[in-house]
Amino acid sequence: MPVPDGLRVLPLTEVPSLNLRRQAQAAYADRLGHTLVSDADIVADAHGSDDRISHVALNASGQGVGICRAWLEGDTLTVGSPGVHPALRRTGLRHALLRATCRAARARGARHLIMQAWGDTPAETQADAELGLTAATVTPIHLSQ
Repeated sequence: MPVPDGLRVLPLTEVPSLNLRRQAQAAYADRLGHTLVSDADIVADAHGSDDRISHVALNASGQGVGICRAWLEGDTLTVGSPGVHPALRRTGLRHALLRATCRAARARGARHLIMQAWGDTPAETQADAELGLTAATVTPIHLSQ
């Protein structure tokens, strides 16, 4: 999946600004089950993540519009579901972030992928399945009224 026009996908190491990281992380806080994070969660290599393989998306104005955080342990890559800004959810940016992260991890020896969450919508779930991803464990998140 190519990076959509007008956007850039970069390794998180190239974006040290906490403001840009916060923007990218907040881009998908509207999704059920996602929350805003503190500065401790967005600093370099937060909670053992690897900023060399994690990726962030910036728009033409340089604002953070998506992120894919990753952890590499041995040959197993673990990622959170790539999150993108609502206006960019149908553009392929989510999969571009995932592919960039997987490519960087593969170059460092990753051979297995665990995605902690996947498609939040039926269309995203279908797109993930088309990548060959399958759900090993499904824990529904129910919306209460």
